[in-house]
Amino acid sequence: MSEALNAVTRTLFDAVQGRVGKGPMLRALVPHRGALHALDDAGQPFRTDGHAVLFTSQDAVQESGFPNPTQPCPDWLDLDADGIIWDGGTKSQLVMDAEDLETCRAFRRSLDAERALERPAGAVGARRLLEGPWIVGLDASHDPPRTAIWEADGVRLLLVFSAMDRFEAWAADSPFGPVTYDGAGLCGFMAEADSIDGVCFNPEGPAGPVVVGPAFFAALSKGSDPRTEPLPARSIAEIRLWLKGRRPDIDQDAWVHRLDTVDGALVALYSDGQPGDEGVRTYAFTPVEVAELPETLGPILDPGWVLEAALGEAPAQRAALYTMLRDSLGEDGAVRRTAFHDARQASLRRRFPERFHVRAMV
Repeated sequence: MSEALNAVTRTLFDAVQGRVGKGPMLRALVPHRGALHALDDAGQPFRTDGHAVLFTSQDAVQESGFPNPTQPCPDWLDLDADGIIWDGGTKSQLVMDAEDLETCRAFRRSLDAERALERPAGAVGARRLLEGPWIVGLDASHDPPRTAIWEADGVRLLLVFSAMDRFEAWAADSPFGPVTYDGAGLCGFMAEADSIDGVCFNPEGPAGPVVVGPAFFAALSKGSDPRTEPLPARSIAEIRLWLKGRRPDIDQDAWVHRLDTVDGALVALYSDGQPGDEGVRTYAFTPVEVAELPETLGPILDPGWVLEAALGEAPAQRAALYTMLRDSLGEDGAVRRTAFHDARQASLRRRFPERFHVRAMV
């Protein structure tokens, strides 16, 4: 039996024994694709009181002594049934009712959204992120009501959760209650939230928090995820500027650069160590031959990174960097908040607006 199937059977057994709560048990079952549907004597899917009977694995079938054949049922969440009787073998039978099935389907949506957050996938991933639902904490007992914000080092992040159980684990013993948005609603909220520098998704999630700035929501509202690789670079200088802004902890000469084919397309890969070594992070860009800086900010650079790069540069180079920001200025002469990918840079704009005004770009 595979490690994944062992884990499912073990979780089912622990739930029967009362060592695992219903919520964690249902969440653990959602990604399971090895289910086997019991068949009746006529070879049709077996039902008892409207419930489908599923085995967690072939080993579970053998342990149960079920005499009839079975058939694979990887999409068990889409079954038209009143519930499911799960059989994981000896002493591991559990009944899920219709409400449990709906809970599992909600978990599936949240897992799909979490995958889109953790592994950006262009327009396909953006569509999933726009579906939601997304949960924000609201303290209605406060006057005026306040949303759940995480603040450190001057950066103010809205806390957003992909599932109710994730929110409830964070909000336990707090005055915050859940408010649900779809992706478009969350984009609209962030477009108006001038006092918030970005979002922290699932601050206590298993894969760690995902933090994005206002530019993420500006792009998402138009159906794209600006984090999707390969990032659309326009010059080598732009790539270098992106790497310096995103990873200021890495010396520019330490990046390992190579060209490779990924999913049939040639990409430029930059690694912060030797590729293949444990913990090494690699970023993919479209391959470019142009060396000079582009004339506009473009879709991947943060204006704060450009301004930081201009500090200490010779007048000509500083002027070239300032020119890149012209298309990101609002009517008031300040860099638009929605241009910021980096929440830390967005916080600097909020706290020190004079630094991001055209008057300072001389």
